[in-house]
Amino acid sequence: MRRPPGECGDQVFDYLMSVNSASKAKISAATGLTGGQVQTGLDHVRDVLAGESYQPLVYDPSSREYSFATLASKTEAYRQYRAKIMAKQLRRLRTGTSAPAATKFGSRELEWIDIQLSRVQEDLERLANGAAR
Repeated sequence: MRRPPGECGDQVFDYLMSVNSASKAKISAATGLTGGQVQTGLDHVRDVLAGESYQPLVYDPSSREYSFATLASKTEAYRQYRAKIMAKQLRRLRTGTSAPAATKFGSRELEWIDIQLSRVQEDLERLANGAAR
């Protein structure tokens, strides 16, 4: 059954506030939400908290748990983790699609897009390695 994002988010938020940190599986078992509903809830919580300047919701890949960051170091570690993933995805987009298309079709627009993507990729790689601008 499809549940509204706000309803899923409320359940996820309430559960995380009561336990401090939990994996998706624990959240699902405790709330009765499906895996997809848990993800929808996590996304909703992030969106709402971003607008309220609340503690950020972070994911720790070593424990595979979500929690509200209480230390700047947790937020920094999560930012680096996400930047690394985004840089890898962008690199695959560039090397598998953008650059070959620009070469094959000789489009100036595609070449320009690939140049822009490479700049974003470089910035993400710097962030993933802990370097600030």
